Amino acid sequence: MSTAEQAYQDIVKFIEENKLENALSALLSYAGQYSPDKVAAVRMRRSDWKALEEEALLLGEPATIRERRSALKLQLFRLADAIRNDASSQGAAPSSPASGGLHPTVAPPYSTPRGEGPVKIFLAYAPDPDDRAGGEELRKSLALLLHLKRVEVFDQQKSPAGNRQAALARALSESEIILLLLSSNFLSGLECLGVQQDAYELYLQNRAAVIPVLYNPCEWKELDIGRLQALPRNGRFITQWENDDEAYAKISREISELAKGIRERLDYGPASAPLGGGGRREEGASPKTEERAENQPKPAYDTAELLGLFRKGDPGALIRKLFTIASGNTQLFDQVLLLEQRWKEVDEDEKHHTASVESITIRKNQLNQSLLRLIREMEG
Repeated sequence: MSTAEQAYQDIVKFIEENKLENALSALLSYAGQYSPDKVAAVRMRRSDWKALEEEALLLGEPATIRERRSALKLQLFRLADAIRNDASSQGAAPSSPASGGLHPTVAPPYSTPRGEGPVKIFLAYAPDPDDRAGGEELRKSLALLLHLKRVEVFDQQKSPAGNRQAALARALSESEIILLLLSSNFLSGLECLGVQQDAYELYLQNRAAVIPVLYNPCEWKELDIGRLQALPRNGRFITQWENDDEAYAKISREISELAKGIRERLDYGPASAPLGGGGRREEGASPKTEERAENQPKPAYDTAELLGLFRKGDPGALIRKLFTIASGNTQLFDQVLLLEQRWKEVDEDEKHHTASVESITIRKNQLNQSLLRLIREMEG
C-alpha cells in the first residue's frame, strides 16, 4: 500500500471512530502533501469542529449537535476522497505547498501582477450547461469594462490546460474580486464548494472582495459566504427576473463601482494565516491605526449573564443584551448588528414558512455558533 493510500485509510479510520481531532490533524498533513489547494478547506472544517465541541460542552449532546457532528464527518470523508483523487492523479507524488497552501507554481493567470493593471476578477460557476450559460452572460455584462481594460477575468471553467487545481488556486490567490454564481449545481459540486471556501478565507484576510451572485434558487445562506452582500441586491435570483438582461446590467454596474476603489480597501501585503476570529480590517483603517488599537487594553466583560441567555436558547434576548453591552464599542456593536440581521432573517423565514425546516435548523445552529464565538472573544 502506498504512503498516500495508507494516510487516507488512517483518516477514514479516525473519522469512523469519531476521533475527529486526529482526523483533522492527519487531513491537514494529507492536504499539504498532495493537494495544497484544499488546505484552507480543512482549516475551515477544523474551526467548525472546535466551535461544535464548545457548544457540546455547554449544551450537552442534543439532537442538533449530533446532526451537525454527522454532517461534519460527511464533509471530512468528502475532503479525504477529493485529496485521495488528487494524490492518484499525481501518481501519489507529494506536492510542494507554497505560502499558506494557496500558491502552487503554475503560469500566471493574469497579464499583470496583483495590484497592477486591470482589476483581477475570478468568475466561478458550476460546469453544468445552464450554469455555463449564466457564467457567459455575466461575463458579457462586463464587456465594456473588459474593452476599457479596467478589469481582467479568469473563468473557472476555462482555466488553462495542465494542473487544473493548481491553476485555480493561483488565480484565486491573485484575484481582487471573486464572483460566485450560485445555484443548486454550484452547491452540489465539490470543486465549487472548495472555491467558495478558499474565497471566504481570502475575504477574511481582506485580500479579496467576494460577491455571491444569485443565479438559480438555492439555499446559499448555509455556505460560509452566507453573511456577505449578494447581487442583485433585492435578493431575487437572476432566473426569476422577467428580464434577466436588467439583472445582469445592475450587477455589472455594481462591479464597476466596486472596481474603482477596490485597491484602496484590500491588503496587498504577504498572505497571512487564517484569522480564526473571523475579523477583517475595517475599511479605511491604516496599519498604524490597527497597531494603536492592538496596543490599547482590551475591554473585559462579565459574560456569565450572556452565557445564561445562550443556554436558555433565546437569541433575541441575548442579542438585545449584547447591544446594551456594546454601547460605546464600535467594533463590537457592528458585530452584534450583523448577528441581529441574521437572526431576523431566520426568524422571519420560520414565522412565514419561507424556507425549509432543514435550512432554518442549519442557519439557527450557525447563528448559535457565531454568538458563542463572540461571547468567548469577549471573555478575552
